Amino acid sequence: MWLVFLFSVFSGGTVFDFIIIMQNNLTPQNISNWLARALSEVPEPKLIGKPNDEIYLKKIIKHSALKSSSVSATLALPGGVLGYLSMIPDMAVVWQIQSQLISNIAAAHGKHHLVTREQMLWCMFRQIGVGALKEVIVQQGSQYLVKQIGPKLKKQILEKIGYNVLKASGGKAFSRIVPLVGTVSAGALTYYDTWRVGKNAMEFYSRDVILLPPHTELPEG
Repeated sequence: MWLVFLFSVFSGGTVFDFIIIMQNNLTPQNISNWLARALSEVPEPKLIGKPNDEIYLKKIIKHSALKSSSVSATLALPGGVLGYLSMIPDMAVVWQIQSQLISNIAAAHGKHHLVTREQMLWCMFRQIGVGALKEVIVQQGSQYLVKQIGPKLKKQILEKIGYNVLKASGGKAFSRIVPLVGTVSAGALTYYDTWRVGKNAMEFYSRDVILLPPHTELPEG
């Protein structure tokens, strides 16, 4: 109940308004749709420096983490209902920054031509969505086996990840209702999340990546 109270104090909305906003915006289907649009294509790499150098790669991870963190913090500034609704553009922009980061890291390892949307999903949501991707990517020794899949399975994977993202973002969404608190929280959480995405990409593309033909059965991971 305290969440509804905070919503009413800072935004002037009613309990009914609060429930409608929650139901109509942050749904697994909406999240999977936004994610599909954000990752509709693999970004072209933008590299400046020494590719495949760990120090350099950590620098571009830090740069992307700071960039995405500033986006989240800025969009959460209004607080109230606007702070809550800012999660929608926030996720879309941050996912684009993260996908560009993954593309850069893959290129640094000479593997940009191998990048697929499923690999980007693995790097971005490894910690919360690995179950959804177990039919697509499996680690075997020092290499990753990547299965090429059709539209139906891609849609199912996005829907599963959308559901997992919604569960994981519950606390983040409510914290954005309170001005300043939401700004600090959103910025810090996005910084950590983007840093983790970069580390996942470094681990993935530092190994051999094998693209398997369609209909190939993956071994047990």
